[in-house]
Amino acid sequence: MASHQQDLVSRPQPSGLCDSRLFQMKDHCNDSFTVMNQLRKDKQLCDITFRIGSQTFLAHRVILASASPYLRAMFTCGMKESSQEEIELRGIEARAMDFLIDYAYTGEVMITTDNVQDLLPAAGILQLKELKEACCSFLGDHMDVTNCLGIKQFADLHSCPKLLRQANRFTVMKFIEVIQNDEFLQLPHVVLKEILENDHLHVDTEVQVFRAFLSWVNHDVEQRTQNAFELLDLIRIPLIPKNFWTDAFQQEPLFKQSQACHAYIKGYLMGLNNDTLPKKTRTPVKTIYTIGGRNCQRCLSSCERYIAEEDRWEELPPMKQVRTAVAAGAVDGKLYAVGGECETKFAHEGTLYLTSVEYFDPIHNAWVAAPSMKLQRSFTAVAVLNNKIYAVGGETTSLCYKSVECYDPRQKVWITIPDMQIARSGAGACGINGKLYVIGGQDRAIHHSTVECYDPNDNTWRLVANMHHARSGVATVVYENHIYAIGGRDRHRQAYYDVVERYDPKTNTWEAFQSLTHPRAWPSACMFKGDIYVTGGYDGQYRLKTVERFDKVEKKWKSVADMCEFRAGCGTAVL
Repeated sequence: MASHQQDLVSRPQPSGLCDSRLFQMKDHCNDSFTVMNQLRKDKQLCDITFRIGSQTFLAHRVILASASPYLRAMFTCGMKESSQEEIELRGIEARAMDFLIDYAYTGEVMITTDNVQDLLPAAGILQLKELKEACCSFLGDHMDVTNCLGIKQFADLHSCPKLLRQANRFTVMKFIEVIQNDEFLQLPHVVLKEILENDHLHVDTEVQVFRAFLSWVNHDVEQRTQNAFELLDLIRIPLIPKNFWTDAFQQEPLFKQSQACHAYIKGYLMGLNNDTLPKKTRTPVKTIYTIGGRNCQRCLSSCERYIAEEDRWEELPPMKQVRTAVAAGAVDGKLYAVGGECETKFAHEGTLYLTSVEYFDPIHNAWVAAPSMKLQRSFTAVAVLNNKIYAVGGETTSLCYKSVECYDPRQKVWITIPDMQIARSGAGACGINGKLYVIGGQDRAIHHSTVECYDPNDNTWRLVANMHHARSGVATVVYENHIYAIGGRDRHRQAYYDVVERYDPKTNTWEAFQSLTHPRAWPSACMFKGDIYVTGGYDGQYRLKTVERFDKVEKKWKSVADMCEFRAGCGTAVL
């Protein structure tokens, strides 16, 4: 029989047939863990018992060691628990342990509002990193103005830095709503101190910050008066009118109960300490905002901003008006959306070209209508110069414009200034050295390489040096005293550009710069924290959600987090 078997394996094999074959059992791991979990439930072959209070939990060491680095070290590194049949665990709730053991066998756990506060600390103790992160994400998704302060303290207690940053940012952005909830009144004074120190609270006036402080003190005057002066010192006293302080000094019980607070405000009213008081206005944290545009299906009203410390984008309230081919600019702490176009309700009505303008107020997290332009402008170029918004060129169905309008947010009115020498749609625009530059664009007949410069002092336009590449759909930024022209297209050549050029106003010359990693027509661009960022665009096939940043140290373009939405013809500004 042996020689027969030897003959079977040694005889010549058919052509093309391998002399070995790997067999894999389908779903082996899942089936094995299912069997082992059933053995645990049936209390068979278990070799470890955990005790939490009066409850015990049976399991298999090897399964728990494979899931938890903490337990693996306990069982294998010579600790006394490695030889114990029963181990008492502290710091973990019994109901959480039941979930965690089941998680070790199945890789699944149902996170709920009832169990997340038990699961997260237990997952941290057992070093179940992915589960802890899932619990943090769950809490972040359920954050609102009634619980953000509790989540903030919970995240701090259990070393969840990402969740803590999210809670801090939420509290700062929603401060006016947060302080109206009981959770605010229960804060420890050290937590309130951290909040009042923040330069970026979203408030209209410093009076709102003082009233929040006062409501916290008055909630438990006897206990909190001792901490009142330390907190009052964080209020930006000079930003509040003196007549307000005169009334508060006379009427508020705090200034009678706290000698330190009494002396502090009295000294201010007498002008004794005014030079040493903090006068910095609280302003929202600056970041990149991107608005509107078009994806592969529709025009967009959506808005999102970049969370730099987490390299991600978050969605914001949408604009009141759907807009693609929209331009954006930031003035006086507001993000303006200017013009653009959108689909009409019925296809036979064609495209609606917009005169309308609106702005986003980050303090109130809302869009507000602003005065409309005189003309409908799609693919207009927008630049901010001397705290005024310039809307340059653009188009409607029948023509491209030479005309330019200027908006002063203080006067709340659009005025016309002299026309450019050349009609331009889809141009880029920026302000530098007190002058307005308009770059490229197209007038239906040709794509331009020409560049014009407007000097507000003499109210005239003049042509300066041409770019090397004629293009429309070009984005522009100012960086280190140069103008950068980024991406774009030439319709007549069917070219979509990754090209970047830069212009030196001193020498009136253009030179090539490092190309983008990807062609982009109708992207948007901005300067943020000293770097150039380019968002979205169209590469000839697809509308993009990708974002690039120029690394000035390594001198190359790098990808950062994708936007939430695919966008071409979008607007971007830093606010």
